[in-house]
This record gives sequence, structure tokens and C-alpha cells, in this order.
Amino acid sequence: MSINRIAIRTNKGSYIGGEKIYGTVYLWICSTDPCRGVKLKFRGYEKCEWEFREIQQDVETQLPVEKIGTKNSRRDMFRAELRLIEYPDGIPMGCYAYPFHYTLQQGLPGSFEGEGNQANGDKWKAKIVYKVIAEVDRPGSGEVLEASQVITVNENLPLTSVEPEVFTDRRTVKICCCIPKGDVLLNAWLDKKVYTSGETASLHIDVKNNSNVDIDSFIVKLFRVVNLKPQEKDLSSSVSSQDSRATVMTRSPCVVESMKEKSLDGCQGKQLRNMEVPLELWKESSREEFQPSTSGQIIKSTYHVDVEIAIRWAVPISAQLPITLRSPPSQSWNEWEPPPWVYNCRVIKITGPCSVPEHLLGSKLFVNIPGIQADPF
Repeated sequence: MSINRIAIRTNKGSYIGGEKIYGTVYLWICSTDPCRGVKLKFRGYEKCEWEFREIQQDVETQLPVEKIGTKNSRRDMFRAELRLIEYPDGIPMGCYAYPFHYTLQQGLPGSFEGEGNQANGDKWKAKIVYKVIAEVDRPGSGEVLEASQVITVNENLPLTSVEPEVFTDRRTVKICCCIPKGDVLLNAWLDKKVYTSGETASLHIDVKNNSNVDIDSFIVKLFRVVNLKPQEKDLSSSVSSQDSRATVMTRSPCVVESMKEKSLDGCQGKQLRNMEVPLELWKESSREEFQPSTSGQIIKSTYHVDVEIAIRWAVPISAQLPITLRSPPSQSWNEWEPPPWVYNCRVIKITGPCSVPEHLLGSKLFVNIPGIQADPF
């Protein structure tokens, strides 16, 4: 087992598509292993898997049987590998720090990781992952010396998707289906359309009851909708039967989950009811934040808030408000503890597409990267 050490640190834990990642690879060479250089790898991919059931006719008995299968799909959004630095005669013993930068692609979907059950109980799981990997080139060695860091990516939303919007609906109360007895008007809006998961959303409800019927209560629900869609090359499926003569085709799932529900008192007579409803964007049982919204090619996760009012002698009134959730600050990035030896590293200037201009090392871009600002070239 190698006694050499490697670590990696980026300047922050969350990014958006098109943004530059700044970071440093730390390397401690304390043996004579054949180490020739340092490589950087950048990965971004989405993948999903789900179960399905199909009733098929058994070839031997001709009887219908239920078969359980799985479908999966994966898409690489990018895979980049860059040589950070190379030592033809081997890396000499010592501690080194190699600052780098890399520009993310535009329009990346947000990070995501979730699992659950479909309506019939079949399981599903999906994730969108981004990571940066530092690896030492060790020709002829069966071991890999590497360090990786997962980074969080949030989608870059247009301003029109951020501005709050008022949703309105109206119903006329009619006795015997024809005698009008007044209207009920609902206005509903969120104080903003984009929240960070773990925050408390603020829903505003304005109900004006101009009818002669009482509204006892209304219900507020928060839903998540997860769509899984395979790529064309992944249309084949695997079933728990060894019969190769059976062909199974199944739709990809659309999972609708109720995340929150609140029942609130209504309004009587011609009373105007204005209220603000808090919606906690986390699981009450575990305090775990909800997974963020994302719009990948094979994984799409969206949220909406529904306001529903049941009215006697009228069609129920409702409003559906889309809401976007962004990732909270990366917990793993915040909790990272640098090993003590990184403060003894000598900063090495690299060349090539990942190089960092010297003047940036003393800027706020590297303030969260240990051992850099205190030790210029």
C-alpha cells in the first residue's frame, strides 16, 4: 500500500453551468514509487433505474404469469481528462500544491439523488452527479492514488422563472344548478418562486367569499413529480425470467409524491380571508431537505403547490403554483477537514488549459483553499 498522499479542494461546494471551478490538488510524495504526473478528471452524469411488472403468457404452460423486471438508463453529460503536470523523471519527494481551474458547460441540470416507490410499490432510484477527481499517474503500478470531490450544480434559471406570480380562480355558487348565489374568488401566490431546499416557503392565500354558503376549510398540498425517461440506446429491459423468447416493453414511470399537506380553516359569509401559510421544505421525520428540482434528459424533478377549496353547490376551486427548489450548501464541502500536511505544500505553477494566473491566487477565489494565499509562487 502506497504511503503517498493526495487531496483535492475546490473554492466552493456549489456552482451553476458555465461557471469556473477553482481548486487545488495537494500531493505528498514520501516514497520512491514511480509517480510521473498528476491528472484531473471531471465527470457529470445522470442515471436512473426502476422496476416494472408485466403479465406474460408462459411458453410452456400457456398461463398468464407476472414478471418483475428492471430498466435503467445512463447519460454522460461530460467526461474530461486533463494532464495537470508531468515529471518525466518522476515526482521528487516533497509536498506540492497545484492550483487549477475548469469551466463547466452551460445549461447543466441540477444535482439530484432520490429513490422511492411507484404507485404500485415498485422501486425507483435516480441521481445526477458531478465530481472532480485528482489522480497520480503511476505506470506499472496496480494501485491507484486518487482523491475525489463531489460538487453540487444548480440550474441557471432565467429571471422570468424567479419572479412571483399570482394565480386566480373563481367559482359561482348555484342552487339547483341554475340559481346563482354569489361567487367565491381565490388568489394565491408565493413570495418567491425559487427556494433553497431546507427553507420555509411562504404561501399567500386571499379568499373572498361573496356567496351565501360557508367555506369550512381549504387544503394546501406540496407535490413532487419525478419523470424518468430512458435514452434510445437503453430501451432494452431485463426481466427476472430466463426465457429469451419473451419481449417486454414498458413505459418509464412518472412518480407523483405528496410531500406536505395542511388543512386550514375557511371563511364564512362575505368575510375576506387573507392568510400566510408556511411550508417547510424538509421532511418532518428526519429534518432532511427535499431533493432539488432538476431538468435532465433522463431525469426530471419538479414541484408544485396546490390550493384546494371544496364549495357546496359549486365545482371545487383550486390553484396550482409551480415552485423551484435549489440545492442547499454542500454539507460534505462545509465539513471537509484539511489534513495537516497540506499547509506544508509548496505551490507549483502549472501550464496548459487548467493553469491559474498568479494574481488570482491572492484573490477571494482562493480564500477557502488552504495553503495557497499564504504561499505564493
